[in-house]
Amino acid sequence: MGAIKLTLYPRTQIRKSDVARAVSVPARITILKKIIAEGRTNGLYLAEVLKLSQPTIHHHLMILKSSGLIKGDFFNESYYWTLNHECEDELNALKWFLED
Repeated sequence: MGAIKLTLYPRTQIRKSDVARAVSVPARITILKKIIAEGRTNGLYLAEVLKLSQPTIHHHLMILKSSGLIKGDFFNESYYWTLNHECEDELNALKWFLED
């Protein structure tokens, strides 16, 4: 993020913008829904279930991670993704996006 943005806009608006960008793609909403349903999942599973390439899944996971909505943990030679429960307010605000 550019330094100009930090001086022009309050941090709360920047945070909202980052979260909105993270859920602006249907694949990312679906990834979030899968993580919520499974509790914890890895990129290989997501690629298989969503029929997307692993690099595409990785790209989407990195954007979700940079928004702070998810976090990853290395376990058993693989990265597993979970919701970042420190972002409860943001996740609650996204309930409409995550409904079927």
